[in-house]
Parts: sequence; structure tokens; C-alpha cells
Amino acid sequence: MTRDRAAAVLARIGVGAASEGTEPGLIDGALALAQYSLPAVDPAPYRQHVADLADRTAAVLARRDHVLARRDALHAALVAANGYHREARDTDTLDDANLFRVIDRRRGLPVALAILYVGVGRALGWSIAGIAFPGHVLVQIEHAGERRILDPVENLRSLGAPALRNLLKRVAGPEAELQAAHYAHVADRDLLLRLENSRKLRLVAQGRLAEALDALAAMRMLAPCDPNLWRETGVLHAQVGNLADAAEALEHALALGHDAATRQAAAELLDQIRGRMT
Repeated sequence: MTRDRAAAVLARIGVGAASEGTEPGLIDGALALAQYSLPAVDPAPYRQHVADLADRTAAVLARRDHVLARRDALHAALVAANGYHREARDTDTLDDANLFRVIDRRRGLPVALAILYVGVGRALGWSIAGIAFPGHVLVQIEHAGERRILDPVENLRSLGAPALRNLLKRVAGPEAELQAAHYAHVADRDLLLRLENSRKLRLVAQGRLAEALDALAAMRMLAPCDPNLWRETGVLHAQVGNLADAAEALEHALALGHDAATRQAAAELLDQIRGRMT
């Protein structure tokens, strides 16, 4: 997959495939993000590794096919046999947010691990997805009328309602209570955006703004109509002195923004940029 082909995959995810069943999958998207930032790396071995993980998971599952057996099979194949785990230290390394390097190192961000777990399960035809739990990446697996919430941070530990309630209060405050919306599936695109946003934030923190702009370009392929991505693009272009590009990005943000605050912020910054261009 060349960088152009990676961009094409991301764009297809961003607009949705024209016919059902042809939109790239979650692993395709994550590998495309990895390829977009590391174009010299061949993605084929990584795609094969994910296929091998699915085969091993299926072999472990064998005839014990109930929802907890599926969780146990994922754990056996990815955690026990391959050592996948969350990065143990707080780190700003970009490797934690690139699926190539996550697979190489067998560790990474929770969202990267969640993408692997979901991708392997989907390869086996399972009902498995990320959920909209605030402040923490969780995966939901369903089978035969049963549901389990799994925590990629803790090696796929199954979380019941009391554990989920405690986790919610830790991340959202003591007054927070579980709601049905916290169990809603999130789109694959949202997981991919979260992964690439983590990479972008690290680049900005390191002062590597040109590369951060590249990450934002990948994110805009995934979500071309997100005014916040266009506004942030304009801000970074202005910081590196690309005033014409900044103005163009802010014009997109202004055109796409629906709420008054977003439009006002884009308009004020656009006026400042145009003032600097005269």
C-alpha cells in the first residue's frame, strides 16, 4: 500500500462506500493510517499477523462458543500468546499510536489495542465494537443474547455494572451515573480518529507542527465535514506561517460549522489571518 493508496482507503471510510459491504474495515483503516505516516513500510506482514491472530483465536475457541469463551479466546491469542498490553509507562512516543509499531512492540495505546481486539473479532464474524463510554476505551462483545464489556487497559477484564459505575465516577466525577448512551456502539471511524488524534497531540507537544498537519490531513480524510478539524488545521498553518493555507482551512471551517460558537471562533481567526496577509 503506497501513501496514495492509504489516502484512498481513508477517504473511502470518510465518505462511506457507495455500495454495502465495500467500505474498508477497521483494520484496513488503522493500517492505512499507519501507512500514511510510514509510507516505506510494507503493510502485508501486519495484515497477515492480524489474520493469524484471528486463526489462533478461532482455534482456542473451538466448541466453547459462548460470550465469555469468546473473551477468553481473544485473551489467549492476543494477551497470553502474543503479549499484547498497554504501554506500561506514560510516554509521548508515536509508536503507541501507529498500528505497525504496536504490532512490532506488542504494546500501545488502549485505543490501538481496542482496534486490534475488535478487528480480530470482526474477522471471525463476531458482534464486537467500541462503545461510547466517557474518558475510557471499552469494547463490547455480544453473542447469543449475552453482552460483556471488556477493558483493553486491563487485558480484556470483563467489567460488570458495579465496576463500570466506579470507573465512570473516576473519569467523569462522583455525580456521574451510568446511562444507556454509555453502551452505544461507536463508529469505526471514531476509533480511527481517536487513534490518529493521539498521534497528532504528541506531534504538537513535540513542536513537530508540519507532521501534525499531516496527521490532521489524514483525520480530515476520515471526517471531511468536521469543522473543528478544519479550524485546527487553520490554527496550525497560521503558526508555521502558511497564511494562505490557514485562510483556506478556516473558510472551510466557517462554511461547515453549524453552531454559533464554532462559526464565531473560525470567523475571528480568519479575520486575523486576512489582516496579516494585507
